[in-house]
Formats: sequence, C-alpha cells, structure tokens
Amino acid sequence: MAILEHYTLMTLAVVFGFSWLVFVHELGHYLLAKWNGVRVHVFSIGMGPYLLSVQKGETLYVLSLIPIGGYVKMAGQDDMKVDLALSRDPKDYRNKRPGQRAAILAAGAAFNLIFAYLGFALCYWIGVEMPAPIIGKVDPQSPLAQAVSRVPGGKTEPNPLQEGDVITMVNGEPIKHFFELTMAIGSAGSNRDIYIQYLRRDASGRDYVPSRLPAIVRTEKDVAVGAASVGLTQYEERVEYPVGFTCREEVYINALPRIVERNRPERPNPAEEAGLLPGDRLVSIDGQEIRTVFDVFGQVKRSEGRELTFVVSRQGRTLEFKVTPRRASGESPYQVGISMIANPVDRIDPDCEAYKAGLREGAFL
Repeated sequence: MAILEHYTLMTLAVVFGFSWLVFVHELGHYLLAKWNGVRVHVFSIGMGPYLLSVQKGETLYVLSLIPIGGYVKMAGQDDMKVDLALSRDPKDYRNKRPGQRAAILAAGAAFNLIFAYLGFALCYWIGVEMPAPIIGKVDPQSPLAQAVSRVPGGKTEPNPLQEGDVITMVNGEPIKHFFELTMAIGSAGSNRDIYIQYLRRDASGRDYVPSRLPAIVRTEKDVAVGAASVGLTQYEERVEYPVGFTCREEVYINALPRIVERNRPERPNPAEEAGLLPGDRLVSIDGQEIRTVFDVFGQVKRSEGRELTFVVSRQGRTLEFKVTPRRASGESPYQVGISMIANPVDRIDPDCEAYKAGLREGAFL
C-alpha cells in the first residue's frame, strides 16, 4: 500500500509539474497575442474534452481532461488547417506584421526560459538546508579508520579519521556540505588515494582545530552502488529526550530466512550452516563490536564473500562461528541469511506514555 501511495504521489507530482510548464508556455503565447491585438478564442490547459470553462470577454478559459499539453486558439491561426484566405479583421493573426507573429510564436519558449531563470534564482535565494560534511560513526575496518598521513622523510603514520571530524577539503577541493563530500569520494575512483583535510575538536570539546597533515584514505568499490567508497556515514547528533524508558544497544538474531539463489536448489543459508540460531545475541563480527543492525550490514557488505568470524552470546555462553556470506545472484549484495531485532527495553517508567501504550521491559524497538 505504501509503495502504491508513493508512486501515485510521484505520478501526480510529475503531471502537476508538466502542466505548470505548459501553463507558463501557453501564457507566453496568450499575453503576446493580447499585447499585439490578436483575438484569442480559447486558452486551454490540457487537451481533449472540457472539464471546467469560464467565458471572460472574447476568450474562453478552459481546463481540459487530458493534463498533457495545452493550447491557445487565436483568430486566423490554425496549425492543423492553414487558411490563406484574406481577412479584414484587424484582430486576425494573419493580419499582423511578420515581427508581431514571430514574437507571438516565440513567446512560449521565452516564457519557459524566463520562468526557469526566476525559479532557480528564487530557489537559490531561499536556499536548501544541507547537512554539514561531518563524519558519522566510523567502522574500525573501514578505509576511514585505516587512514594515514605522510610525515617529513616520506614515511607514513596512522591518522584515522574519527566520528565528528568536519571535512574541509578533498584532493584540494573545498567541501561545503555532506552531498559534496559523497560526490567527491564517489568520483575519485576505486583503489585510489584521496587526501582529506579536516577539523577536529580540541581537548576542551568547544573549539575545532585544523588537521596538521591531510589524511590519506584508500578508496574501495561499493558493489551496491557501483562507486568508490570509504565507509562514510552521515553524522547524527545525539539528543536525549525524556521518553520514560531506556534500551540496551544489542542486536539479536530473529530468524534465519533462506537465500533464494537463481538457478540453484534450495539449501541452508550461511548462518544456518555455521550453526547460528534465533535468539543469539551478536557480540562482534571480525572483532568489531555489534551495537546496531547497520554494524552487521556494513561488515557483511565489506566481506566480498570472505569468511567472517561471528561471536555470539547464547544462554550465558560466548560462542564463535565461521560464516561465509554469499550472493543470491551475480551482482546482488552479499548475505548471511539472518533477520534481526535490536534495542531491548531494559527499564521503563510505569507513568510514561509508552508504558500506557503497552511497551514493557524486554520488548524490542
């Protein structure tokens, strides 16, 4: 239902946008025709049968059934049926000077250009809020965490980028917002070194200090999007609200759905083959602590089919399993075949709204 609603709204938006452009275009023809003294019989937005019509003076203003197109019907001008007969009517299109007729015909395209210019100028004047180029949570195995800097003498030293660092330049190009940052990285190419300059909070946590040396980060290919990646995530400022309950940052296996592989018989998924069970709490994958489902997605995606070490907690015991992700088909993302639940409620105030709505300790969010 949500997908149908989404595509319905998108279709309506496209139809409305196109109809608005047609209105501006036809308005250009209409105004120049009036300006040059040409009688306009019909000004229509849309084609086909009339839905609404209003007669004002010598012009009928119409909203037609088919919202693709529109037209201005002028006296003496018919593209489908050209009439070369002489007319004494001074408001006849054919009796206007060549320059006037050319202006009327060109006015539609001219109005579209003027509208586009003014529209873009208005949008730029109002502006759009863009997220700052601040690094979010950094996976210890990502290229950002493996960054180095080149010190005098040609040697390199570790210079891992951290959550909260503000990126100011990539390969010498200034970065103003997060979208520019992702574009700069994505267009750099896979398996290339990029040079990142940044600001980092000082010891007091109040001021930002520029990096002494740029961080050198080696890009890798993100198979899911087909572009270069460094494991970048958008920074999310943590704001605590008094909701009346708290959760633990834990991730549990909820089920082991089968991976449907093209042209292959059904078989157990990698997690099931390794011995993982519903109810297991994911402690770490390849040494990275698991606190959110996105930690799991990131490790599996970066594995490129390489064997991963899953550490889980099961009934008070810590167990280790070797899991090898696989794809359902050629270029699809790697999977291990688990669905997850996370963030169990560990404390709740009986007077809070969530408790009154039915939330209890042990529930997952």
